Amino acid sequence: MNAMSGWHSDVGDSNTRRQEKLYRLMEKLKNMAREVPPKYQPRLSYDLLSALASLLLDDTVLQIVAELIDLQHMTERHLHQTRCSLLARHRAEKERMKSQHKSEEDMARCRARLHALPQMQAQHSALENDLERRHQMELQKCNLDALKIIDEKVVEQQSTLAKVGVPGFFVSTNPMDVRVQMYILGFIMKISQQNPSYSLSSS
Repeated sequence: MNAMSGWHSDVGDSNTRRQEKLYRLMEKLKNMAREVPPKYQPRLSYDLLSALASLLLDDTVLQIVAELIDLQHMTERHLHQTRCSLLARHRAEKERMKSQHKSEEDMARCRARLHALPQMQAQHSALENDLERRHQMELQKCNLDALKIIDEKVVEQQSTLAKVGVPGFFVSTNPMDVRVQMYILGFIMKISQQNPSYSLSSS
């Protein structure tokens, strides 16, 4: 009988702690929602916040979000490095072409071929303009490719979080939906940073 009584006491204590934790999470989420711009607040309803608080009692979702954030950061770093490499190559090509053109023009002056200089300079200018146009096209393609990859990652993120039951998440390209989902992700990250038992990457 005493053993049964102790078991009931443990269960009661566990439920009490769970309810207290749920209440604290809910208060934090409500405070965060109040800081969101007014036009987004109706989308962060009490029911949504309550469902999110219940979900965050288990750190499984936090671990999934941590992995998604890490993947997102890795993708962003890769895209940034790719763009920086492209810009560095463009700078090197411009400098190389300008140096070559300067050498050719200096040689023409030294050999007293000043009459050929205007035509040479016009040709050089045309080549530099062609190079600039090619660089602009390559940079535009790089930017478009990056946007496509980011959009694909957003869809993957939406799909994964929807499958594990994170409220507010579903596949959408609507800017309002995406912004609200970003706020929800932000809430989860803040909760994780405030609780040492959670470990979300902040890198």
